Amino acid sequence: MRISKVILILVTIQLLFINLNKAQITSPKANFIDTTKYHNVDSLGVDSIFVFYSPKSGGWSVTGSLTAKLGTVTRLDYTWKKFNPTTYKFDIELQTDYGVDSSIINELETGGYQVQITNGTTIDTTFRAWVYINYLKVKIDYLSTCENLELTGISGGFPFSYYDLVDSSKITINNGLQIKWTSDPEMDFTTNLDHVYTTPFTENVQFFVHVSDSFNCVKKDSVYILAIAVKPDFIALPDSTGEAPLYVQFENKSLNAELFHWYFLNDEFNIKNENDSLIDTSYLEIPFDSIFYERPGKYDVRLIVKGPPYYEQGVEKRCIDSLTKEKYITVDTSFIGEVPNVFTPNGDEQNDYFKLVKLENNVCAKSIKYFEMVIFSRWGRKVYQYTYNYKDSNNKSQYNEWQGWNGKINDSDREASPGIYFYIISARGWDDKPFNRKGQVYLFREKK
Repeated sequence: MRISKVILILVTIQLLFINLNKAQITSPKANFIDTTKYHNVDSLGVDSIFVFYSPKSGGWSVTGSLTAKLGTVTRLDYTWKKFNPTTYKFDIELQTDYGVDSSIINELETGGYQVQITNGTTIDTTFRAWVYINYLKVKIDYLSTCENLELTGISGGFPFSYYDLVDSSKITINNGLQIKWTSDPEMDFTTNLDHVYTTPFTENVQFFVHVSDSFNCVKKDSVYILAIAVKPDFIALPDSTGEAPLYVQFENKSLNAELFHWYFLNDEFNIKNENDSLIDTSYLEIPFDSIFYERPGKYDVRLIVKGPPYYEQGVEKRCIDSLTKEKYITVDTSFIGEVPNVFTPNGDEQNDYFKLVKLENNVCAKSIKYFEMVIFSRWGRKVYQYTYNYKDSNNKSQYNEWQGWNGKINDSDREASPGIYFYIISARGWDDKPFNRKGQVYLFREKK
């Protein structure tokens, strides 16, 4: 009797030792460990939740593994079962290991697992654990067309659920995904969680995405996108406004363009008068020659550009865009200033010359193709003549640089006498508008 009591006491002490040092299921390969929050925690206690991050960097899916070991006790039987969400019991048999020191079960999917440990006589205990295969794939894909740029490539991050084994209630842990998109260089774009929607850029851009969740899973990816979009733009040099004849160079300020087609359109009035609708055209990035605008008017300039090639379903394409600046080139209408009726060539730098009065923008004439002024004395003797003719290759001066009549006879050193003189002005603008003026001017000179 005494021997039986001693054996019973030893077994009881052994079982108490095992319970006091109750080993939980472990998982050395788990990426994150959490604990259950059962509603009936007083009855069920606390079990471990082992989280495995999937897929791997190479894209391979990850499965879970659990290890069970009962302290230092050896040669035990381990029976693994999986939780059945239909019966709410651990009744799906998986694996049994007999007479081993510990047991490992691999290739586990998301779900609950239970292991029963026994030696067939004095030891019989069970442990539970939940496995969550946290599938979170972050690999940026993009689709770029001339109208839209879309970036995708984030999938997974689903909530994880386990069950209270007393009342079979479902407990869900939300993944809590946080997604941050950035770019280099910094660009404006619209994000919709796992997507980026924007218009294509005209410069190469590298996008970055940083994804994290409530299980401390962090994944990143980046992609470098070659720009295919184009943006046409240009300016006129030295200016888009001037008098006829106007020579204009153009500076191409387009972005990401490789092919160009310029259209220099004629003025509407000129077209109505049966002139060509095009003044010139060019396929160069910058037109080699200046564009010649002969007649006053307002002229449109159009530039069509094509971007670098890209491929859509094996077909080469280019983004195309155009810009038309309407009435961009303004060639001034012809005019001449007023004619004064007196001048005083006395060297005081005040009204020393007889010429047209400066009016608009401090010039005396605009867009004049031919100009001539002849001055006669009251006896009909010609005392001065100035002629400007655009076609005269020997006359390179401009009429706005003309000083006028200084009161000397035919550009000699002889001064004309004070008194009345008669002038005749004949001029014609580049718009064929005639200007004919006749009148008299009084030359005032103090007596010496």
